[in-house]
Formats: sequence, structure tokens, C-alpha cells
Amino acid sequence: MKFFFSGLSLLLALSFSAPSLQAQAVPQQPGAAPELKTDYNDDQLKQFTEAASEVEKIQQSAEAQMISIIEENGLDLETFNKIAMAQQNPNADASGMDAEDMKKYDEASGDLQKVQMEMQPKMVEAIESTGMEIQLYQEIMMAYQQSPELQAKVQAMMEK
Repeated sequence: MKFFFSGLSLLLALSFSAPSLQAQAVPQQPGAAPELKTDYNDDQLKQFTEAASEVEKIQQSAEAQMISIIEENGLDLETFNKIAMAQQNPNADASGMDAEDMKKYDEASGDLQKVQMEMQPKMVEAIESTGMEIQLYQEIMMAYQQSPELQAKVQAMMEK
């Protein structure tokens, strides 16, 4: 079983500035290489897989809600994501954007932010219900995203 970020949820998440439980970079001093801890014990990784599995269920449910909201506002996902990417990049060429689609995007965005804000406490609760602290979850998630070795170890644990 493979878990964590689908491309769609990643694009949807990029559209909003709401804080995320996904791994957040720790500020580094200029020129300093980030120190990546990957030597988590099996108990921590077991807790992490349980927490991540619960978080994924919440994300999938929210993603389905978000897709419905986008479609109910008269946009397809491709158009929504195109507008979202243009909004994230102030240098992007927005000349091809339809004013009506932009209005639909703005209307959908408010509802999507509400879904994301409702999702945050659910994810915190899901993580904490496994006995894991949020900071440790974030640290392991960051390491998981960056370390093929840790990914392999976590995947092997999930297949047991």
C-alpha cells in the first residue's frame, strides 16, 4: 500500500495559504546543509504509519469534498489548477484567464479554505490519537519525503 500525497491534493493544497500538517521546513542558516534525521526507532515508525494512514483518510475525504466544490462552482480541475498556479506565481501570464472562470475560482476558493480549516483539527486529532506528537510526525514526514531509505523502511513496515 502506498500512501501520502496525490498530485491533485498537492495542487489543491498549493492553492491556499492555510497552515499544513505536512512537513514544514525548519529555518536553516544560510549556507547550512539541512540535517536530516532518519534513524527513527520501529515504535516511532509504527506510530507514524498509523497516524499517516489516518491523515490520508481525512485528506481523501477532504479532496472529494474539494472536487465537488470546484465542480459545483462550474470549473473543471484543470482550469482550477491552472488559475491556482497562476495565482501562486505573480510573474505568470494571466492573459488567457477567462474573467468568468476567475470569478468561479474566487467563489470556490472560499469554500475550499473552509474545508481545509475543518480538516486541520481532524488531522491533529488523528495524529495525537496514535500517541504521536505533531512535531515528531512532521519531522518523520519530512525525512520520509526526502529519504529513499526511510521510504523503503516505512513501506516494508506497512506491508507486514
